[in-house]
Amino acid sequence: MNHVKMDVKRLVAYFYLLTLVTSFLTVFSTFTPSVVATTPVSDYYYVGGDATQRVWQVWTINSTKKSQSADLGDDINGITEDELYVYATTDSREIYKIYKSNMTTKQFEGYPAHCMEIVSDSLYLYVGVGWEVYKVLKSNLSTVAATLGVGSLIRGIAVDDSYVYAVSASSQTVRQYWKSNMTMKKESTSFDGDPLAVCVDDSYVYVSKKGSTTDRIYKFRKDVLTCPAVYRTADFGGYIDVMLEYNGDRKSVV
Repeated sequence: MNHVKMDVKRLVAYFYLLTLVTSFLTVFSTFTPSVVATTPVSDYYYVGGDATQRVWQVWTINSTKKSQSADLGDDINGITEDELYVYATTDSREIYKIYKSNMTTKQFEGYPAHCMEIVSDSLYLYVGVGWEVYKVLKSNLSTVAATLGVGSLIRGIAVDDSYVYAVSASSQTVRQYWKSNMTMKKESTSFDGDPLAVCVDDSYVYVSKKGSTTDRIYKFRKDVLTCPAVYRTADFGGYIDVMLEYNGDRKSVV
């Protein structure tokens, strides 16, 4: 009698296991794997300049060139990227939209002045065009809005969720613009020197400046755009043309 009870228990267990296996096979047979990019964005960085007027796609692992764009015909002043495209500005008053997959040009558009600094968010490019900052739609490179002229060439641009921050060659201030319509919200207190680059984090704006006797980085509070003396570095000893922003896994050179 005990043997019969044991056999019944085994049969029940086997039946339960068979049901689980059958369910698993049914689900797996209808499963379609997602297509994923074999090369994530972080595998490459993109560079451009004056002597070689092409955008290079460079492996981050060993800094060797993988591919390059066509000749853009003039000095390359700024580069930004998203998941699919690289965007480059040139002295020929143009913005280029370049496929990352094969580094061919998808589109380019002309503008009324030299195109300098360029940064981006998910939908828009923010471009220094002469003395103004243009808000440009990524999808077709059309201009959505622009700031009023700031009196000199735009040297640096940074963005956060709500604002655009810009510095120009001789303004000696940082300007904060609403992203929505590119009108100015506030302007910082003046500092002794010409700003050369700008970047931001959640709470502060960082500006490098070329002074008459010192070259420093200034740290401004976003909410008031003031810079106490304690928020200034010591003299760097030379021009600071580039700064690197690190925010989680996002890096940008400005």
